[in-house]
Amino acid sequence: MRLPDHIMKDGRRRLARLLPYALSLAQKQALKEARGLSPRTLLGQSITGRLRLDRLDALTIHRDFSGAWHAGLHLTGLPRGFPSVISTPQDTGLLTERSAEKAALRLLTQALVEVRHNELARSDTSPRDDRIFALGDLEFCLPGDLIDRLSTTGSDDNRTALGHQCLAKAIDEMGANSITQHTWDQASSSARVLAYRGMALLLTVGQARYSPSCSRAPGPIR
Repeated sequence: MRLPDHIMKDGRRRLARLLPYALSLAQKQALKEARGLSPRTLLGQSITGRLRLDRLDALTIHRDFSGAWHAGLHLTGLPRGFPSVISTPQDTGLLTERSAEKAALRLLTQALVEVRHNELARSDTSPRDDRIFALGDLEFCLPGDLIDRLSTTGSDDNRTALGHQCLAKAIDEMGANSITQHTWDQASSSARVLAYRGMALLLTVGQARYSPSCSRAPGPIR
């Protein structure tokens, strides 16, 4: 999700202002051995496992065209194929600016708890370099070195267009309006190859979701 520069600048000021307080809240929560963010998907889990303090870029709130408010924690320094923002749900939104501010602080605090857990775990194990792509109702793991290699070929615009073409053609070959486990199991090998190629290409530009009903990925990870 790309926000205007003035919202990002305001978000960086908000992050600097709230960080000391959020760190104290996160420390108390971590002492209770509680987890912060609780993603339900592999894609969400892959992000939380890579959270570090130096990767927090901005803490934004903004109002969309329908009047709903949203909060987002923007990240930097992630490998290609990882979404760069953790946000409140895009499909519902929040009613007021005040509720968005509260949600932003909650997001930051929860992320800092995960940062602490990652610091403790880093001394024991290194996270697998898998990139996760959500295709319809399913999630797929693709090797990070593949995504990194593909990201050096062609332009971002060309890889984005080709990725969408591959996925659209694969889904058309599957003959389904939605991608479920049954759909995937029944798909031909050529359709699967096309789908994997499309997913890999889109991951090189940070797009980690694709819905058969849309021509572009939905909102950021949540």
